[in-house]
Amino acid sequence: MMVFICEKLVEILVVSSWQAIETLNVSNLKSLAYVDVRGCTRLKGLDGLDKLGALMRLNIAGCKSIEKLPDLSNLKSLQNLNACGCEKLQGLDGLDKLGALTRLSISGCKSIERLPDLSNLKSLQHLVAYGCEKLQGLDGLDKLGALTWLSIGGCKSIERLPDLSNLKSLQDLGAYGCEKLQGLDGLDKLGALTWLSIGGCKSIERLPDLSNLKSLQDLDAHGCEKLQGLDGLDKLGALTRLSISGCKSIEKLPNLSNLRLLEIFRADGCEKLQEVEGLKKVEEPPTQPKWKLWQCLDGNGIEKLQELDGLDELRSFWGWFEDRTSEKLLNQSNYGVLRQWYADGCEKVPELEGLENLENFHLDVSEDSNQLRFYKIYNW
Repeated sequence: MMVFICEKLVEILVVSSWQAIETLNVSNLKSLAYVDVRGCTRLKGLDGLDKLGALMRLNIAGCKSIEKLPDLSNLKSLQNLNACGCEKLQGLDGLDKLGALTRLSISGCKSIERLPDLSNLKSLQHLVAYGCEKLQGLDGLDKLGALTWLSIGGCKSIERLPDLSNLKSLQDLGAYGCEKLQGLDGLDKLGALTWLSIGGCKSIERLPDLSNLKSLQDLDAHGCEKLQGLDGLDKLGALTRLSISGCKSIEKLPNLSNLRLLEIFRADGCEKLQEVEGLKKVEEPPTQPKWKLWQCLDGNGIEKLQELDGLDELRSFWGWFEDRTSEKLLNQSNYGVLRQWYADGCEKVPELEGLENLENFHLDVSEDSNQLRFYKIYNW
């Protein structure tokens, strides 16, 4: 067993990825401002850590053998705490006293079930807890008015969060894969939000009205199987990306006419979706001039689609559809601007004219006469 006792007057201690270290005593290093022991996979503890009142940054990421740290209450100057990948770490005693903390990263801490109440962390801006599978909640989250980034993706045990209304500075909210999460109370008050990811939140049935999220640019709700709608979606004028793939319970969306910056729209696997209105008024995106929609609906949902308003300006059409669908949704009124067509699974393709602008066509089916004529006309 290798034990290190540090006695020199230093401000920075970096022993990252030193595999031989099992115990490190830093109690005499009163001037330490930065400790970096990341990747020390055999390190089991940091004796004397609670004595480092001048410490500003602590990085123990990837220290897979650490189960417990000394009480952190005295680390009044600590601003950045990175404990990502500390798989055996049981908790962070004294965290609630770290009023200067601005960044807290505990992603992959699979053994943490509870954190102290976070109410006093008034300076906290980034909270990353991705993959904390046993974490059951975030008490005091509603008091973190300075928070700009919240990531709780993969926190499979969290059922509810405190009301988010007071998080006026929050810009990024990632809750991907929170399978038990029931909802996001206060979401409608997050006017600064630009990115929202709730993909794979299988228990969410309703979201608050989204009308006030004027800054939202990216909304990912794919795999929200119970989600029944997106009220206020039509007011999100800054939205550029929208994914509702696999939202099996959504039957209708608001009119999308006001989403003039929308570049990518994914709705494959929306088995009950009956209608998508307003796409024809979505303007040409400056950053992706070839694509109006990236993906429409796959074979699981397309049979129920009765109307897809806006195909007359469609740039890219993806499909694994039977030919009756392609004939219904694609016709000569919208061939003029179509650039890409992926038609895998079409049993046959009717004779098509007016596709002079098509740049990419992919068809992986049996060769009947219609398809052969299609290839001959356009030299593919």
